[in-house]
Order: sequence, then structure tokens, then C-alpha cells
Amino acid sequence: MWDTSPTEAFVKSVEQSQSLYQEQLLAVTTAVRAIQKYTNEFGAGACTYTKGEIVHGVPGAGKSHVISYITLVALSLALRVMTTVIMGVRANAFGGMHFHMLLCLPIKTTCTPYRLAEISISKLHQKQNINLLHCLLTVTVDILIIDECGMLSAHQLSILAIILRKLWHVCTPFGGVLVFGTMDHAQFGAINGLPFLLSTHLITDFTLVGLKHAVRVAGDPELQKLQKTTRVNLWWLIENQ
Repeated sequence: MWDTSPTEAFVKSVEQSQSLYQEQLLAVTTAVRAIQKYTNEFGAGACTYTKGEIVHGVPGAGKSHVISYITLVALSLALRVMTTVIMGVRANAFGGMHFHMLLCLPIKTTCTPYRLAEISISKLHQKQNINLLHCLLTVTVDILIIDECGMLSAHQLSILAIILRKLWHVCTPFGGVLVFGTMDHAQFGAINGLPFLLSTHLITDFTLVGLKHAVRVAGDPELQKLQKTTRVNLWWLIENQ
């Protein structure tokens, strides 16, 4: 249990400016409100759906720090949390499981999202994958963390939503699972399929909170300028040389 509220416990570091702290605090506050709403009313009989949150921003803005804090808040409230990443190295770093392994997604990607979800569910019910099915039906019943979710395609997000709905036999988005994610739209995107930001789930199922300031390079203005330049559209740079 928390001796104080989770938002009050999220304190500013010595090196951090007030503006940097405030935007991180906004991301934490939004997530905490979602978690508290979810704990008050969730499941197939819930009258309202709790939107998840996607924290996006520049490299070194504190996305991983914020999502780790959100995970801590959820765990302290006895919620079951699962972390998944589409990059194997990041999955190991976060102690989670690779996105394709968790869902038993087939390699073939020419099918529709609904058909791919059917194949995945069929594989999950096979004897050798029963542990993964148990994981999806218990561990991720509360919160699913997707790190670097911008590397997922819009189709893969739809597949996830379909699988969780089918497994839980409900029409609630993502089967009632509260989904949090981090992303940077200027870094690597989806390998195949439509970009993550074109998913229809973003408008209806998520709240997006942006982190604009880099914390990791806060004391190096030149590196901040270089980092900002690399994220600007090439044609804008050519026209404004």
C-alpha cells in the first residue's frame, strides 16, 4: 500500500527542470487515473471501458522511466502485469516476452487480421503452448505493457485486440485488458503493414501523452539541437537551410 498517493510519490530529480518534471507527471497522473478507474470497475460486466495510455516522445525523454513507474503502481495495487516487446533484446531487458511468441503469431502475414487471430488462438490451444494460453488468461488479465509499440503495425494491434476479445469471450476492446505503451514515431516503424499511428484503436481506446523534452541530454544543448535536427522532415531541412 502507498503511504501517499502515487502521483505525490513521483518526485522531481535534482537535475530535472520543472517543465521536464511536469510533462512526466502528466503522463503518470493520466495512467494512475486509468488504473484507479480500472480497479473500481472491470471485467465483462463493466459498464464503461477504461482507455489505455501511450507515452510518446523523443529519445531520453523518460518514457521507460514513466512506464516502469506505472508498472510499479499497478503491481502495488495487486494487479497482474505482463510486458511484451516486438524486439527480443528489449523483451529480455524488461523481463517480458516477445510479442510474436506471446501470441503464437504465424509467420505468414498475407491473411486478414481476423484470420491471423484465428490461427494464433488455434495454436495457443495446442498442448505445447498451453502455458502461453494460461499466461494470456491470467497474467495479462489486468494490464499489458507494450514497450516501443510504434514498431507494431496497425494490423498487429488489431490482431492483439481480436485475440484478447476471443479468449475472454467479450466485446470490450482488448478483452477488457488495460493496455499501456511507449513509442517514438521518428524511430523504427512497422516492418510490414500500415503504421501503428494509423490504427483505428488509437482514437477510441487510448490516451496519448507526449514527452517533448529530453532528460538524458538536458545538460548538452548542442546534442539536443542535433537530436532535434535528425527528427525534422528532410524536405523542411532542404527548404530552410
